Amino acid sequence: MVLGVFAGCTQDDFLEKYPLTGVSPETFFKKGSDFKIYVNQFYDYLGDWTGYSIGPYAYDNGTDNQVTVVHDSHLNGETIVDVVDKQWDGTYSNIRDLNVMLAADLKGGNWDEIKPYMAEGHFFRAWLYFNLVQRFGDVVWLNKPLQPNDKEDLMLPRLPRNAVIDSIVADLDFAIKYLPGKQNAEQFRLYKEVALAFKSRVCLYEGTWEKYHGKENDPFRVQGSDGSKFIQMALDAAQQVINGGLFDIEKKGSEPYFELFNKDDYTSNKEIILWRKSDRELRAQNVSGTIRGNGQNIGLTKDLIDSYLCLDGKPISLTSFEIVDDSLTALIENRDPRLAQTIYYPGIPAIIVDQTGEVQEYFTYVDLTTCRTGYHFRKGANPLRSNQPANQDQTAYVYFRYAEVLLNFIEAKAELTEMGKATLSQNDFDISINKLRNRVDMPQFNYSVPIIDPIDAFTGELPWYLVEIRRERRIELAVEGYRMNDIFRWAAADELIKGRIFRGAKFKWYVDRKWFTSGQIKHVDNEGLLSPWHNTFIANQGGYAFNLNRDYLYPIPSQEIILANYTQNPGWE
Repeated sequence: MVLGVFAGCTQDDFLEKYPLTGVSPETFFKKGSDFKIYVNQFYDYLGDWTGYSIGPYAYDNGTDNQVTVVHDSHLNGETIVDVVDKQWDGTYSNIRDLNVMLAADLKGGNWDEIKPYMAEGHFFRAWLYFNLVQRFGDVVWLNKPLQPNDKEDLMLPRLPRNAVIDSIVADLDFAIKYLPGKQNAEQFRLYKEVALAFKSRVCLYEGTWEKYHGKENDPFRVQGSDGSKFIQMALDAAQQVINGGLFDIEKKGSEPYFELFNKDDYTSNKEIILWRKSDRELRAQNVSGTIRGNGQNIGLTKDLIDSYLCLDGKPISLTSFEIVDDSLTALIENRDPRLAQTIYYPGIPAIIVDQTGEVQEYFTYVDLTTCRTGYHFRKGANPLRSNQPANQDQTAYVYFRYAEVLLNFIEAKAELTEMGKATLSQNDFDISINKLRNRVDMPQFNYSVPIIDPIDAFTGELPWYLVEIRRERRIELAVEGYRMNDIFRWAAADELIKGRIFRGAKFKWYVDRKWFTSGQIKHVDNEGLLSPWHNTFIANQGGYAFNLNRDYLYPIPSQEIILANYTQNPGWE
């Protein structure tokens, strides 16, 4: 196995390059610094801003949360079986590289010096395998360096998805055991609580996938499992993070929710569990200017906007507040403040002078030629003037935040309660959802007062408290890249994707204010709503043509089917 050139993840290590070409693993891995240099390369796989990328803010394009002019081809059933799939090949290439280190002979090494980097290796292998399972379901588990001439290794079978998740959990448990705790960890490196947070994410995903696809009795169900084993693991992992007392929900500034996502430095922030510092001298990025400018043509959907509660803690279908629907500024009145802190609206500061705090530019109106729903998101856009020029943005990249852990906790507890395997209490909501609501001064969630929202897609299918937990998750994590995976693990494409056409604001808002004329904007439907796919084949066919018996997973590339005689995923035969 030939080793390449690797760059680190800490600020100092970004500058450290180590030429390893032609070095044998048997002679390279001797001391802790060798393992550290090798594992540094895998931090890049967690994600980063590069060029004009907006990272996770674009991951949910095409869902009921956000759309562009281009629909999601997979959600419309357009994926084909290719000979190769770069997600399959690239991920297994990375796994093979990781296994080189994880299988290294440690006879001459000091275990205490080596163990944190071996633990990081196990974390990253879990990360890569989780991506594979989410995309392909059953996959091949490789836990040793693959030898090109070893036909037995090359022909390993695909394992059931829950067996792979068992191995992912074992990797994460190794990481939890041997990583240092947060208080003893090197800045920007993995630590125990990060692994626990990720374990809660992985196990909640798999547990609810097994539960809801099992209820649907569809081709993606896991025989003999109701998912409760993994849901319990998710609950336990999240509970450990909560009980550790190291994190809290930040409530600072005049817009605490908005301001959480646009900082250069999170060193003193109690909510951000893991983040990456940006440096314009080392890596050009443009996330703030891109979001403020055209937002990569992303528009939030009316479906998402309508899901925000009102200031009385009730949905728009039940509120005592009058809902005025004649402008963006009226829209945010009497609504959960997270709505106003997620979207641009006239009069909001768009560019602020660093040194003085003076507003240089206010946002005036949404450009409907780029944001085709009329709801332009601003979450993640740092308004400081120094971050606006091309390649000058220094906004940090967030990997894990405490809010997700709290949402994983309450959802897992509620799922187990619905299955008769746990008992919810008001305290469970007070230490989770109500902490999120406290940040923006929203009314507390009251477990003793049911809310039955007649227009929510899940009302009548789930207990009311699960409907509201899903709503809270949708709002708190909006535009952060969770929605697609949530829809898939809940087996909810029939309610939320299939046959859907996602629309936006009333075009009349913009005509009345003389920002646009009726002749300028063509994507307006018969109800007067901005509709990015109006008069496209998606609209003409009646919405997304998602295949419920096929499209929850991607197909195995045909090359793998031929070479290893794998069975194809359901519906792709």
